[in-house]
Amino acid sequence: MTLELHPDILLTAAHLADEVYSTGTEVDDLCYLVSVQGGIAYLAIRGTHNAINVIRDLRVFPPAVTPSGCLGHRGVISGYRKLIKAGILNDIPKGPPLVIAGHSLGGGLALPFAERFGCPVVTFGAMAVYLRGMAPKLDHYRIVNDDDPVQFLPGVFHTHDCKPRINFRDRDREWLNVEDHGMKLYISRLEKRLSNTGAARRRPMSKWRSSAELLCL
Repeated sequence: MTLELHPDILLTAAHLADEVYSTGTEVDDLCYLVSVQGGIAYLAIRGTHNAINVIRDLRVFPPAVTPSGCLGHRGVISGYRKLIKAGILNDIPKGPPLVIAGHSLGGGLALPFAERFGCPVVTFGAMAVYLRGMAPKLDHYRIVNDDDPVQFLPGVFHTHDCKPRINFRDRDREWLNVEDHGMKLYISRLEKRLSNTGAARRRPMSKWRSSAELLCL
C-alpha cells in the first residue's frame, strides 16, 4: 500500500523517535518501539544511548551489504541484522501501512528497514550510512537542524541517500552545535512550524511546493 505522508504523520514519527529512548523492546544495546496510531504502524528505533552504541557508531569499516545490495556503515548494518535475528519482524503488524522513524543512530538503523519494506522513513539528525555512489533510492523524509554535527558523520567516504526534506535554520551563525542534535529540539521546531500551517497541514507532503513551504509558514 502506498502511503502519502501528511505533516501530522511526521509529528507522530518525531514523538515516537523520542519516546523510544524511555520505553520499548530492548535487544542488547539496541531498542525499538512499535505503535499503531490512526491506522498506521510505526517502527521507531532508538539512537545512541550507551557506550556500546558509541562503539557501533565508530564501527564504520569494512563496509557491509545492505538489504538492497548496497554497501554501508558496518555498525549500522550489523545492528539491523541483530534486530532481525531477535525477531523484530514478528512485532510489526502485517495489515496497516508502515512508517519507520529514528533519531541519530536510530535514523541510520531505520534506513535498511526502509530498504526491506519499501516504506516511508522519517529520520532526525541521522548519520550517513551508505558508501558514496552506493545509496539506494528511498522514500526518505530526512529532517535536520542546520548545526547538528551528527548529520556529517561518519566522514567523507559515506553519504546520505537524499538531501534534507526539512532543514531547520536558526541563523545563529554557528556551524556545529551539539545542542542542535537533541530530539526534543527537533520536536519543538517541528511543532512550531506546523502550528500555523492551516490547510497546508492536511495536504500530503508530496503536494507541498518544497520543504521550504513548511519552513516558511
